[in-house]
Amino acid sequence: MRESLPILFFHAPCSRIKKSNYEQLCQVRGSVNIVEFRPIMSRGSLTMELRKWNVKDMTEVDKAQQEKNFTGDFTMRKLPEEANSEEEIYFVEFRKGCKTRPHIHMSEQILVVLEGKGIVVFVEKMDLNESHESPRLSKKEYEINKGDIIRIPAGLIHWHGALEDNDFSHIAIRKKTTTETIWL
Repeated sequence: MRESLPILFFHAPCSRIKKSNYEQLCQVRGSVNIVEFRPIMSRGSLTMELRKWNVKDMTEVDKAQQEKNFTGDFTMRKLPEEANSEEEIYFVEFRKGCKTRPHIHMSEQILVVLEGKGIVVFVEKMDLNESHESPRLSKKEYEINKGDIIRIPAGLIHWHGALEDNDFSHIAIRKKTTTETIWL
């Protein structure tokens, strides 16, 4: 029996509703669905609209745009954006040993592991020296597995991806910011 990890996004653009997001990921028959409930004001009454996307229907990101940010073979898909959407949602498949390069986001990122075994690495300390040599990094590495949910704080240098002998996939969710991801 497959585990079910439901993702639910609740948007409240209306000032009468307390603004909050609830996240939950749904796996149905071996595919991943993203479900969104959105309140809609129409003629003075509030109704709920349900929208549902399947990972297979997500837009594939052009590899040429992203391959410099990965160490191996990958596939990346993005949920279609709407003007009032507050988050970016990606589905990323990493082939054996492929990882992202070190990077920083200006908003918190949440990873939901869907398949395989991977790794996430956080840089705790970076010692810079005057001789322009590569900085020394003090880092923590964590193995991550199907069903794990990882919260990466804004501004933290990190990277993630597949272990050498495993394919790996995750959903990545983060709030949009005016500053793009900083790749190191």
